[in-house]
Amino acid sequence: MFTGRSPTDDIFRGSLDLHKFSEEALSERIWEIIDTKMWLHTDVSDKTTRSTIENCLVAIIALGVSCSKKQPRERMSIQDAVTEMHAIRDSCLMFGRPLQ
Repeated sequence: MFTGRSPTDDIFRGSLDLHKFSEEALSERIWEIIDTKMWLHTDVSDKTTRSTIENCLVAIIALGVSCSKKQPRERMSIQDAVTEMHAIRDSCLMFGRPLQ
């Protein structure tokens, strides 16, 4: 959802898949993989806003990567994932205001 890409997208050939694509972008390249349509109504040029959004994006992509590990035993438990999702939501709520 956050990348705007499908797991069957043409970019995913050989050993590159959506999981690896996302994992490799943490943290330095996060803006390269995020679907820009998500930020049409948000001013990401302001350094404080951009930094806060970036931290939220890194957290949510890291959670997705953690939940999609190839080996089930390596994945985060659903209870821990829900707790983490709530924490991320709560820390990022200021950007969830209605569009005008």
